[in-house]
Amino acid sequence: NVALGKPANQSSTYIGNSHWSDTDGFPYDASLAVDGKVETNFHNNSCSNTAAGKSSAWWELDLENLYFITTITIYQRSD
Repeated sequence: NVALGKPANQSSTYIGNSHWSDTDGFPYDASLAVDGKVETNFHNNSCSNTAAGKSSAWWELDLENLYFITTITIYQRSD
């Protein structure tokens, strides 16, 4: 996994609150998508997520090198 731990950014970051998350103030930042954990339940604080109500959301990754990539796997939230 050449993406593991590499710098990632997203257009905005959702900050958890007691209504949606067990952890008040938890930032669902872009780095959660490349931390090596494949837990797909958002409520386990393991998914990156952009802020609600934002249009044209994006996420990006810097692999910091050139690689020949044959497969990309994206895990979608399961909840």
